[in-house]
Amino acid sequence: MKCNSVLPQLLKALAGAGPAGRAVYVKKATSEEEEVVRDLDSLAGRELEYLSLLIVRREGAGGR
Repeated sequence: MKCNSVLPQLLKALAGAGPAGRAVYVKKATSEEEEVVRDLDSLAGRELEYLSLLIVRREGAGGR
């Protein structure tokens, strides 16, 4: 999901649902300027890139 314009609402929803620890923010994926952020609280107040994604793993989803 493109999240640059709705991240504050998404962070609030994730905090209420508890999966924030299973989410990552990715900026400019596959470019030399790529950034992956696992601490979503560190994004508060930052201006986010248009080409950014929020990836949230479902409860009980397999993986590492």
